[in-house]
Amino acid sequence: MITILTSLWIALAAIAIATWVYSTIASYREDDTVHLAAGEEGQIARQVRNEKRMQAIERWKMGLSITTVVSGLVVLGLYLYMGLAHGSEAFR
Repeated sequence: MITILTSLWIALAAIAIATWVYSTIASYREDDTVHLAAGEEGQIARQVRNEKRMQAIERWKMGLSITTVVSGLVVLGLYLYMGLAHGSEAFR
């Protein structure tokens, strides 16, 4: 059972890392210039859409990161408990 939990944690960590990488790549498209002049309405709309997308990515990134850390601590706690309570035969 512990190996299944560890496998699930590894998959969760991989998804969290992929989200961090995607966030970094998506942030390259971010335009830091403030567009206020006439004729730049299209660029303003694109900036607003991009900002909403970046906020959604950021929420997922933080949620996955927190979930990965907490679940990793739970799995570590289970490993320690199994090791202390049952000795080395628990890991066979």
